Amino acid sequence: MTHPHQAWVEIDLDALDHNISVLKELAGEAAFAAVVKSNGYGLGALAVADAAVAAGAAQVCVFNLDEAAALRQLGFATPIQVLGSIPPSEAERAVELDVAVTVSRRELLDPLAKAAAARAARVPVHVKVEAGMYRLGAPAHVAIPLADAVRAEPSLRLAGLCAHFPSADGDDATDTEERFARFLRIAEQVRAPLRHVANTAALLRFPQMALEMVRVGAGMYGIAPGASGPPEARGLRPVMSWKAAVIQLHDVPAGDSVSYGGSWTASRDSRIGVVACGYGDGFRRSLENRGEVLVNGSRAPAVGAICMDTFLVDLSDVADARAGDVAVIVGEAGAERLTLERLAELSGTIAYEVCTSLGARLARVYVRAGRPVAVQTLLDGAPVPTTGRSAAAAVLSR
Repeated sequence: MTHPHQAWVEIDLDALDHNISVLKELAGEAAFAAVVKSNGYGLGALAVADAAVAAGAAQVCVFNLDEAAALRQLGFATPIQVLGSIPPSEAERAVELDVAVTVSRRELLDPLAKAAAARAARVPVHVKVEAGMYRLGAPAHVAIPLADAVRAEPSLRLAGLCAHFPSADGDDATDTEERFARFLRIAEQVRAPLRHVANTAALLRFPQMALEMVRVGAGMYGIAPGASGPPEARGLRPVMSWKAAVIQLHDVPAGDSVSYGGSWTASRDSRIGVVACGYGDGFRRSLENRGEVLVNGSRAPAVGAICMDTFLVDLSDVADARAGDVAVIVGEAGAERLTLERLAELSGTIAYEVCTSLGARLARVYVRAGRPVAVQTLLDGAPVPTTGRSAAAAVLSR
């Protein structure tokens, strides 16, 4: 069996649509902002952003101006909000990219206002309130006059007031509820058109916090954080599958060791497969002698040290294993299923990090109704349609 790629992830755009529908229903009348930072959680920012907008997202959110620029250069015209801090020296670029900015410090306002005035533009500004993260956010005594300062600039527009809670995915709801109450008291004084605090965790556990807009990342991709419960229990479907080809087999006699350092020794005559994926693709070294894949519908353990480009699996108990078989790292094969959450647990991390650590050389294959509609490879700036139509038409076709 041959495959056009040796290692790839499949992104189920129908599952993405479904998840957005579930989350929009929870959000009620609130606008839906799709978070596509870190290359769309590793799944391809442009394709995810286009599909999210087609499914009802009013805007997308990225972390920095480089991410916004990449989308704009690929023809994405829907509103973008930059969630991260923008240095004053980049004010003109922010205006040129036509993005909404998020501020928690005064020093950006003057250069932003001047750059906007020079282009006869009016820049939407969201003021961020510190709510326990101690990351990017202004305490109340700074946030309120900061909002007033935005309103005082004719070339700026106070578009929103926002915050991000540190433990919305934790077991104790009290902390988040108290922080939400404090945010509402600040919002009463600021009176911004949009208030937004709910990420996936807050929306799933506290839908009353949807307010006028929600910013959803993880749930859109089929991930339910922490105390939100398993994704399927919340009606979410996995969006990402991860697969790689078995490119060679070895007969390893009992007593021989494999891979760097010889950390795994065959206890019997064994059939060992080489999988065309490694830590350079995001399959972590911590999975040494811990990971597993599905081959021909059977589970096969990863054995030995994980290499940059390959890892080894014990196929001794897999019927009819041969070079060219597909090793499923995340996804289904026959009656078996390996979840993203399980891979994250074995890797010693969280599902978000697994996704955002997917290597650039993994092909991203976009699927609708079980069929590929577009592919993005290392050499592509945008998804290349499998049908010869425009990338956008291929990705968004239903």
